[in-house]
Amino acid sequence: MFKKCQTENVERGNFLMVFSNRERLKKFLACIAVGVPMWYVVGILVTLSPEFASALDALETVNAGTSVYYCYAGLVVGDMLSGLLSQYLSSRRKSVFVFLIAIGLGTAT
Repeated sequence: MFKKCQTENVERGNFLMVFSNRERLKKFLACIAVGVPMWYVVGILVTLSPEFASALDALETVNAGTSVYYCYAGLVVGDMLSGLLSQYLSSRRKSVFVFLIAIGLGTAT
């Protein structure tokens, strides 16, 4: 594929190409949409866990570092499970959809 791009006249490095084609823009926005739930969980909920704990009158103090540790341990387990699920379903798209629903339900509860 790389050799083919070298022989053909393919425009590279133009960021505006993302917005010039409707299908390409749709794929770009879908990639962002897949990452938003993970950013929300890690960037907001986990990082600000001590503030959430104090606002919810938690019985014990919460350390942000420990929260990050447990979050990433969960991410490792989830990554392994999503890989196994995608192999079982023979579809990465279905696996991502299942895990997006799961993270949405887990966040809502």
